[in-house]
Amino acid sequence: MILLYIKLDKPLCKEVERKIGFISQYIINYTINKEQLILNLEECCNKDKIYDEISKLVKSDTNDNSEIIYTKIYDVKYVTDNNILQSGIVKKYDKGMIYLNEIGLLLYNFFDNCFKELIYDYNLKIRKYPTLLPITTYKDTNYLRSSPQYAILCKSVIEDMENYKDNTNIEHYKLAPALYALSPSACFHLYEELRNKELKKNTVFTFRQNVFRNEGRFNWNEITRMRDYNVREIVFIGDYEFVNSVRENILHRTKNLVENLGLNYQICVASDPFTIPKMLKYKKIQIANKLKYEIRLNVSENERVACGSFNLHGYNFSKSFNFSVAGQDTVSGCIGFGIERWIICFLKQYGCNKNKWPKRVKEYIYPKTKNINN
Repeated sequence: MILLYIKLDKPLCKEVERKIGFISQYIINYTINKEQLILNLEECCNKDKIYDEISKLVKSDTNDNSEIIYTKIYDVKYVTDNNILQSGIVKKYDKGMIYLNEIGLLLYNFFDNCFKELIYDYNLKIRKYPTLLPITTYKDTNYLRSSPQYAILCKSVIEDMENYKDNTNIEHYKLAPALYALSPSACFHLYEELRNKELKKNTVFTFRQNVFRNEGRFNWNEITRMRDYNVREIVFIGDYEFVNSVRENILHRTKNLVENLGLNYQICVASDPFTIPKMLKYKKIQIANKLKYEIRLNVSENERVACGSFNLHGYNFSKSFNFSVAGQDTVSGCIGFGIERWIICFLKQYGCNKNKWPKRVKEYIYPKTKNINN
């Protein structure tokens, strides 16, 4: 084992710390104090190369001075992750995976209904897509170029009888090239449906989609870091005025929703967590042009988790997939709400005693719990 020391001028922010594992597969583990980052490396690694990459990462660390659009803070006694897990409402299944009991599922349906109510007056196109995403679609989104660290690819066993013989361990099978992936973003399936098509008018789509991301091997201790979760997605396609107005309208409705529920939150100007250094310039572009807002719900007095994003894509997807609205200069945008994160943040703030939950939640939960043991 090799020890590598990196001097820190200030404590690393959480976003940068989460990227450490993506620097090299030869990083065994790490520790941080106020003055240095200490890496444990495998003997076979290129220490100098890792040092250079880690140094770049540390230099990319800037204070999160996100412009706050809205915020509300109440006096809350936050509960711990262990309190939530011990309640059984949310349970860990494996690294980066959770499951919900009956009450957790009711909360899941409650929040999803809330998100659908945000768009009640739009003429919606509703969809249900498969889990797997074709690799060709994935490539055309350019996501592999900007954020390849999240990719989870799917491979089949090569179809050959010789490949099946005497193989009792899955590691022994020969695998075919990956033709499909688990999508890291809920909206990608829609763009494949729209490829080379012309819509008659400005349109809003909605669907609930499984989303998958490799959040990094050192990050699974955080209950809100999941490799498999569900998103209520809203995609709007049309001219700029329409797309921007839909985003702003739903943003304000989301603000009203979270305040109605009495949750501590911030809505901020944000950016995607780019890991590749050459992509960091797009972070500045996103922030400067306010292309991305996030709603961040508190999990403690000083820590918040992004539970929804409100995005303007410009021409990125309409040009890549060649879709348009008749007679319009066509752009797109999307809003995604991570349902499991809303559940966890709600429980962090209100606790696991149903009697202490807001009236609106209890009115939804209680009629459906007659056959569920308290």
